[in-house]
Amino acid sequence: MRVDIRDRPSLDDLAKSVRLSRRHLSRLFHLETGLSPKAAQRAVRMERARHLLMTSHLTIKEVAASCGFMDASHLVREFARVHRMSPTEYRNAPRVTREDVAEETNGEDGPLGRHNG
Repeated sequence: MRVDIRDRPSLDDLAKSVRLSRRHLSRLFHLETGLSPKAAQRAVRMERARHLLMTSHLTIKEVAASCGFMDASHLVREFARVHRMSPTEYRNAPRVTREDVAEETNGEDGPLGRHNG
């Protein structure tokens, strides 16, 4: 289901394209992914928004448009529901890097890594 994230094909259109009923496609999709098609679409859009917030200088409005949200307010509401902070707070939050983790653990792997028994 990785098409242009701003395009939102209907479940009926998807079902027709693979010659299944809407219900059967939903059931198969859920069995395969553990998510409904709508929940999966929402997750992909949210992941894209998170990625853009971390890696770009786009405004919240531009991120919202790029990810298929109706407007910036819609993105802010959904993002806060999922991440428990606003997109701006998320963008400005300190990030933990691999180098930070390696430094804190003296270069050893994590709790289940090769250096732990």
